[in-house]
Amino acid sequence: MTKLILKIKGMHCASCSILIDKLVSKQEGVISIKTNYGSEKTTIEFDETKISLEKIDKLINKLGYDLIRPDEEGDISFKEGEEKEARQIKIAKRRVLAAFALAFPIIAYYMLIHMFNLKHVHELFGIDLNYFYWILSTPIQFIIAWPFYRNSITAIRVGSANMDVLVVLGTSAAYFYSTIGFLFFNIDHPFWESSAALLFFILLGRYFEAVAKGRASTAIKKLLKLEAKEAHVIRNGTETTIPLDEINVEEIVLVRPGEKIPIDGVIIEGKTHIDEKVITGESMPVSKSKGDEVIGATVNQEGFLKIKATKVGKNTLLYQIIKMVEEAQASRAPIQNLVDKISEYFVPAVIVLSVIVFAGWFFGVALPFRAGLLRMIAVLVISCPCAMGLATPTALIVGIGRATNFGIILKGGEALEKAYKVDAIAFDKTGTLTIGKPVVTDFVVIGDMEEKEALKLSAAVEVGSEHPLARAIVEKYKNHASQNLVTRFARNKSTFHALRDDKGGGAKCKKL
Repeated sequence: MTKLILKIKGMHCASCSILIDKLVSKQEGVISIKTNYGSEKTTIEFDETKISLEKIDKLINKLGYDLIRPDEEGDISFKEGEEKEARQIKIAKRRVLAAFALAFPIIAYYMLIHMFNLKHVHELFGIDLNYFYWILSTPIQFIIAWPFYRNSITAIRVGSANMDVLVVLGTSAAYFYSTIGFLFFNIDHPFWESSAALLFFILLGRYFEAVAKGRASTAIKKLLKLEAKEAHVIRNGTETTIPLDEINVEEIVLVRPGEKIPIDGVIIEGKTHIDEKVITGESMPVSKSKGDEVIGATVNQEGFLKIKATKVGKNTLLYQIIKMVEEAQASRAPIQNLVDKISEYFVPAVIVLSVIVFAGWFFGVALPFRAGLLRMIAVLVISCPCAMGLATPTALIVGIGRATNFGIILKGGEALEKAYKVDAIAFDKTGTLTIGKPVVTDFVVIGDMEEKEALKLSAAVEVGSEHPLARAIVEKYKNHASQNLVTRFARNKSTFHALRDDKGGGAKCKKL
């Protein structure tokens, strides 16, 4: 059995994730699949003897989505991934701006008409304004909003319906009714503003979603930035600097003072203190010497080390932590399963309801066709936003990401969902609940020496040392000296003001 957590690009709402799960789970050899729209990830477990990952990739691709396989992930660097994400957000922004530029004249006109109960202006400078609004709304409907049509066709082809189907039905009904009625039946009030405005606001919502999902992955980006960018290795008897992904197991890596350790390994030569707080949370650097294990992304404080690599790349502890965070973001909380179940039946239910509304008003109440159609369109339009399916996964992703920023790793959405019931937390020791470095809290002088002089001499002795406790003593002296300077300045300032008050503000103050 193989279990993978993979990235999926191109999902637009919770119904997209349900559509993927519905199609792939039917395939022989697929044991389970859970796709999370908020994190754009799918957790899939399958039997490689019955179905290949390439076949699963093709199935998902037919639906209009892009599955990023492990071999493809290796070809995409962290920087390239960020650039690709930025490009997608930029494209979404361009669509929003183009839709706004075309839709604004239509929306502004009809808003003024309805808000102030004005009479419709059919012509301006001899030009029929309805032709003008028709020309503006057409590119919004079929060019800027083309992805909605593409995704709807794909969903219907596999026997499903997502939120895009609602968008297409609602806006197309308004657009085609307005176009046919205006060109052939001379209707007075086409509904182009309804389709143009709706598409603009949905595109704006999709843009905000893209930005929100980009921010939600900040936690993993920060973890990735902890690793070293390159490594110094011994090859053919000489030192060579290479990218991190080119290090091999058993190679000898050189780490100088102040550098990050690029791999998990064992020290074969050297002695030092290593700052491991990025991994363990411990503020006090740990003493290390020959034979001790070291962790990638930690910082070598003072010694020159030779380390034999035991784990490299995605086998290091840092990447195991990243994988745990990804699994948490890809998992589903119990409440999300309920929301996804509702979303699965939501779109078909809305379509059926809209038809019932039309039939009721047209056949039952005997309203004109236009009135019945208008009410049917209203039902479709008001149901288009997919906030119900978006809110839960987005809240989970942002919550898990925020927790990771504070050093808290959640193993799944269920843990986050139950966190509100926690009323007490037990920690193993206080060493993990610090500011991340040793600090002198109390300074007691034994003998007749003044505190200031004793602290100054202590700092003078330790100033050349790189030991973390020595640095804490030097920092204590610096803070003490700066506080004395501030106190002296404040005292001098108050004395100066006292002299001014005593002598009418005209006297000069001596330097104190």
